[in-house]
Amino acid sequence: MSSLLKFLLAGTKNVVEAARLAKVARLVHIGTEAVLLHDAQPVHLADESVPMVLPTFHAPYTSSKILAERAVLVGFQPLLSVCLRYRCCMGHAAFCSAPCQLP
Repeated sequence: MSSLLKFLLAGTKNVVEAARLAKVARLVHIGTEAVLLHDAQPVHLADESVPMVLPTFHAPYTSSKILAERAVLVGFQPLLSVCLRYRCCMGHAAFCSAPCQLP
């Protein structure tokens, strides 16, 4: 694991641990739909059943968000947590999540 991934994952784990120590009942993690990109293929009509798979292409941000989301969903149990995934593509290609070129 690269030093960047370790750094980003440590930050998420620190938030989870601080929430646990503060006896926070619920945790909201801001994720990205980039965690659903599998080898840069478009994602259509995805829901929470689509697995997060570490990409085989160079994508440190995506990899870090996958590891962070796993840390929240596993590390915050049995408390309530949710990961919100926002759109990562804007413009004429915004109907799907995929690497795209905008006009």
